[in-house]
Amino acid sequence: VMSGSGQATVTATCAGKSTDVTFKVLDPKVNDSDPKNIADQDYTGSAITPDVKLYLGTTELIKETDYVVNYNNINPGTATIEISGRNSYAGYNKSYDFKIVKGKLTDEMVQAGEYTVNTATGEVSSASITGLTYNVDYEATAEYKSSTATSVTYDVSVKGIGNYEGGPFTK
Repeated sequence: VMSGSGQATVTATCAGKSTDVTFKVLDPKVNDSDPKNIADQDYTGSAITPDVKLYLGTTELIKETDYVVNYNNINPGTATIEISGRNSYAGYNKSYDFKIVKGKLTDEMVQAGEYTVNTATGEVSSASITGLTYNVDYEATAEYKSSTATSVTYDVSVKGIGNYEGGPFTK
């Protein structure tokens, strides 16, 4: 099995006569372009699987029949796409890297969130932003603003941590 592109020669023998046939082996290419140009992907907390199509010349190969694609790609940083040939394309193996960037905490997310401040300590005792985990994806701090005979008002400042960035935003 030949891996990659180049020339190959096959000797065919029939009824005691032999002949050599030389042919060009094309290297399959991904997405009909340089896969190193995969755009940065935003962190989502789930596997990120950019679409991969493999071609031999202009003929699209069949995923899961001619090749398989594996991904190593959930957290921010460098992610990898691994392509392995199958059947007639066994021996073809390529890896390509792309970047996963931290998720974005936005002011809109913070404003839609709910926060509880312990008035005895002045600390945020609970917080809720849809789809995110308090003290894992974001942190919140409280700052005393004002009080009346029946209520105390705090500004809550929220910023991304861990796999998220953004802020601080105040609610």
